[in-house]
Amino acid sequence: MSFFTPEILTGLLSLAGGAFAGMMANNQKLLLASIDFSLNSNKQGNDNSNDAGVRNAKGASFLQRAVGIIIILVAFGGLLAVAYSGITTNYVYEEVQGKFLGIFGSGREKVKMLTAEGFLIPPYVKYSVISVVNFLFGASVVKLRRL
Repeated sequence: MSFFTPEILTGLLSLAGGAFAGMMANNQKLLLASIDFSLNSNKQGNDNSNDAGVRNAKGASFLQRAVGIIIILVAFGGLLAVAYSGITTNYVYEEVQGKFLGIFGSGREKVKMLTAEGFLIPPYVKYSVISVVNFLFGASVVKLRRL
């Protein structure tokens, strides 16, 4: 007497086929739901972007423009005022000598001073202005590109 009779084999194969077909139908249903969710999500993101574009149609806000102009005037206008006032400017900086590629070895730090009369822009002024202006106007860029 064999345990796997034709009726049992046929029943098991049809059960497996039915389970596989049900699993495939369920996967198709989940895929269609995922596509529908993606379409709705993209539509909502597009609507949000359009709304942000309408809100920013007139450009940057008055506060952004005013703060940007004030920062530029203070950063460069103040330096120009010092430059044309005839005041001597001393710029103190450290110079490291004896390091290979500026990283390896024990370098000697030497403090140097540069004395100048006229228009002098230290390196930190450039980086400060770039950082502040990018911070102010970066927020408006992110609003326009939000999904």
